[in-house]
Amino acid sequence: MQTSSVEAPSYQQSAPQSSDSKTKDKQIEAVKDEIQFADFDKLDLRICKIIEAKEVEGADKLLQLTLDVGDTTKQVFAGIKSAYNPAQLIGKMTLTIVNLAPRKNALWRFRRYGVSGRPRR
Repeated sequence: MQTSSVEAPSYQQSAPQSSDSKTKDKQIEAVKDEIQFADFDKLDLRICKIIEAKEVEGADKLLQLTLDVGDTTKQVFAGIKSAYNPAQLIGKMTLTIVNLAPRKNALWRFRRYGVSGRPRR
């Protein structure tokens, strides 16, 4: 029986090179105003585990999430109902701004205690 060696594929890819100087100098357009680092440093960003997820009665887009923040739990509302089944979110991790001041949503009678990003699979 004869064996042969096979070279492993290379997974390193270089960025496509463009000869167009307009593409090289293109800047990403900001959606919001630029903030200073001191403002960013005020944010308490944490990866949290979703321990409960349920639909909000009368809401087309909202899910109510209970997050394990580590030392406590937080309730947040996320407009992700069209993309996620609440049962599939249990145990997933998500990025959350923990120290966001609560606010009353103009359309709903709920207080919001954080902002949840898209859950990680």
